[in-house]
Amino acid sequence: MLRCKATTVDDEILEFLYPVRIGVSKSLDTPADELTAVFPLIERIPELKNISLYNEKYELLFYGIVDTQKFFYKTSGSFFSLNARNKVALLLDNEAEPQSYTLPSLEIIFKRHVEPYGFESFLGNKRSFAKEFVITKGMSEFEVLESFCVNYLGVYPKFLEDSTLDVTGNYKESSIVFSNELDDAIRYSSISEVFRRHKQYSEIYIKAGDDTRYSLNVKNEEAVNKGICRKRYINISSFEDTPISYGERLLKNSSKNSYEVVISSPGSINLNIGDIAKIKDSTLKSMDWSFLVYKLDYVLDGSKEITNVTLIRKEQEQLV
Repeated sequence: MLRCKATTVDDEILEFLYPVRIGVSKSLDTPADELTAVFPLIERIPELKNISLYNEKYELLFYGIVDTQKFFYKTSGSFFSLNARNKVALLLDNEAEPQSYTLPSLEIIFKRHVEPYGFESFLGNKRSFAKEFVITKGMSEFEVLESFCVNYLGVYPKFLEDSTLDVTGNYKESSIVFSNELDDAIRYSSISEVFRRHKQYSEIYIKAGDDTRYSLNVKNEEAVNKGICRKRYINISSFEDTPISYGERLLKNSSKNSYEVVISSPGSINLNIGDIAKIKDSTLKSMDWSFLVYKLDYVLDGSKEITNVTLIRKEQEQLV
């Protein structure tokens, strides 16, 4: 049985049992995990600020900040719902102070833009860079962190157990197998394979610096060979990476979004974003690739408990 504990704005602790619906979503491209929940309403609930979700072993599954809270009444009864995101949401929601760093380092960025929001430590390269790092008006704290990590360290930032920033690039990856034929594999009730040709770019033309024309060009040969014609023009006035590298990353990201496999499995599955996965069934030999766990959607309601796992080809992984 899932249990929820919430803290009101007056620091009162409330416990909620027997949810009508619980949904937890995690994605490689979405920094903050999300929770949606619906509960039967016995009496009016005061305004909530934090919520924790536990499994039957009382292990913490989710802790986050309540974004919205809603009461509604139907012929079948009274209910309240809420939406929450984990602590990374604070980095997304808060704007960074515009400034520049002459010798930026991960330690400085962490102390100024991450630690104040309740994060305890970081893992990663501590060296300083003899290169100016500019924070412009309108950047969120997470955009500051992301920009520094990607452009200076070449690593996309991740968070461990919601309190430690990991920028080592050496993430723990489990190797899992989905199969209805093999022992010790994860069983599934359905698999769908999705091709999105409209998501894939064939060419990108780039204008950079003082150039008056879009004179730089990068081409996705794989997309062109598949008959895809979808080009874009990008104006890069200021970017830490080289224009060609930036264009190549856009092409690879479009390829990442063009193909996915969605697996529905009964119950709750202990997986992490970024785990390596294989599909091993005699009828699915055409899917004999290495996949990456790209998105997880857990749903519990009155009729089902399922985990939907979205996979992408591992070679499609790329810094966002």
